[in-house]
Amino acid sequence: MHARQLVRGLIAASTLLGALSCQRPDAARIELARRDFELYGREPFELPVRVIDRDGSVRPKRELHMQVVLGSVVHVLPENNAVVCDRAGAAQVELGSGALRETVTITCRPITSLRWPRIIEMMVGDPPRPVAVQADFGSGEEAVMRPLSLTTRNEAIARMRGDSVVAVSPGSTTLDVELGGRSVRLGVFVSAVIASDTLSLRAGQVRNWMLEPGRYTMTVASVTPQHDRRWLDMFAEGTRCLRSLRVENTVTCVVYDRGAVVVRNTGADADDPARRAFVRIVRTP
Repeated sequence: MHARQLVRGLIAASTLLGALSCQRPDAARIELARRDFELYGREPFELPVRVIDRDGSVRPKRELHMQVVLGSVVHVLPENNAVVCDRAGAAQVELGSGALRETVTITCRPITSLRWPRIIEMMVGDPPRPVAVQADFGSGEEAVMRPLSLTTRNEAIARMRGDSVVAVSPGSTTLDVELGGRSVRLGVFVSAVIASDTLSLRAGQVRNWMLEPGRYTMTVASVTPQHDRRWLDMFAEGTRCLRSLRVENTVTCVVYDRGAVVVRNTGADADDPARRAFVRIVRTP
């Protein structure tokens, strides 16, 4: 009887040792990009955390355990390593794997509304324009913030580089902005400078610019002394133009098929000194 019990005990001990020997050893570390996060909406936020094994490999997400240890303003989604804000406030979340423990602080600041510039106007060749919106919080606080998500509807006109917009070609498009679960749409208007020159023209000389279909703003003005007789002439072919009532020496034009702008020194005396004129042509959306 005693011998039989001894054999059973040895078998049980052997089974236990075999099970223990098959258990996975503790991970080497829990790797965190940061230990404090500020969230602005109620969307699940996946924490940038990884469980690293002793050989450097990354363990599956399910081997990371999460629990709220302080504050009740968030809840956790362990299957996604994510947290969700329920209301404004702060909380601490403990992350664990085996004997390893790390704690992160989550501050919830829900955004109640966004205010933004209705239109972004740019020129091709401008440096990238940072995009920012005014965020209003339920507490009455306000802050100018960079959006988390930016998408342009037409990348042939404007595209994103990080949190900035880059003008690509003349035209208009829209920019969708998302921050804290709030979405807004901004208009983006891109213009291009076709010409911006101070010309020196002798009698009878001309200068012309070919224009593709589109809208243009043109300014042509003499920069010679005002008492000098009129010598400068500008005419447009294949365009329909209206003179601006607000800006002197400026017209707005539409080219439907193809067109041209011609600037000419109308003088007839070849011995007259060269005259100078400023010409600026901008293609607008």
